[in-house]
Amino acid sequence: MSRTTYIERLYSQLFDNEGTESADCFQYSSDNLLHDKAYFESVLVSARSQADNETSVFSVVILELPHDIDDISLENTALFIKENLRLTDELGWISDNAIAAYLVDMTSPSAQRFVSALCSPEQPLVNENSIEVLSYPENTNEIFDGGSIRRRSERLPLDLDVNILSQLSGDTIKTKDISTDGAYLLTESPINPGSEIDIEISLPMNELDYFSGEGVVLRTSGRVVHSDEQGTAVEFSKKSD
Repeated sequence: MSRTTYIERLYSQLFDNEGTESADCFQYSSDNLLHDKAYFESVLVSARSQADNETSVFSVVILELPHDIDDISLENTALFIKENLRLTDELGWISDNAIAAYLVDMTSPSAQRFVSALCSPEQPLVNENSIEVLSYPENTNEIFDGGSIRRRSERLPLDLDVNILSQLSGDTIKTKDISTDGAYLLTESPINPGSEIDIEISLPMNELDYFSGEGVVLRTSGRVVHSDEQGTAVEFSKKSD
């Protein structure tokens, strides 16, 4: 998929607020490895009802997938995760480019330990930078939007210029990927998780044939959710200017 297509998708998500459905979204689900999105969402809604009635908990481990993943890599990744699940757990699509594991009666600390044990050099797609752990009821608003599953924005692999306004260096860095919910920044040194930062992101709208002008600068704030020597994951915390 071309860079221009990704820019168009980002523009649509940010300014049209309509979202987009991937024309080439992944469909692999043979041998019951992956439940489709509708079924998996119904599993989570039922899990919430059961947890409320029984005062129990559950966790959801979400794995973001590369946009260019092939069927063989997808199958190998799904098999690897499936082999580490219990019989009561479920694995399925939660968005067009993310799969998730529903972990029954598992608290957030236990789910974090599960992820740490799951990450392996033999499975490069399964790493802490691409995994998000949400637990119910602790992360209710991140999982649910009212009575339905919260829609997850598509992460787009765009290398955009970013200025971190709250950092003294003022150096321009790049994004690895971005969505309306957050971005992964290619920082040279770690930033303390939980830190609030203000950033400016340059959107190259001038690369679109129908857009006139130099581009758009998106100013927003965010919370650092993960950071190491490879980069920093930021969750946007308020509406952009």
